Amino acid sequence: MSSKARNVAQHFDTQGTPIMIGGGVLAYTLLGISHNDKTGECAFLILDPHYTGSEDLSRIHSGQWVAWKLPDGKAAAGGPLFVQNAFYNLLCPQRPDVV
Repeated sequence: MSSKARNVAQHFDTQGTPIMIGGGVLAYTLLGISHNDKTGECAFLILDPHYTGSEDLSRIHSGQWVAWKLPDGKAAAGGPLFVQNAFYNLLCPQRPDVV
């Protein structure tokens, strides 16, 4: 996913819509990105749609269900955020050009 960071950042700059990510057994909603053009480092603001608990924001945040994550970080469920050899689809909704 790090290799797509510049494209993802451009999507947020031009469209501003959340990106749905799916691949293998994983699915996330990408709400934002922090990308350093000089170093290539990035972090993703991930919303994990698999949360099934109460609507308690402190529990959601402490459980990493909505959090900034590094590409090699862990998912809220404990496994890797992105599996190295997996293919991921990115759904990047486009806003209409006409009103």
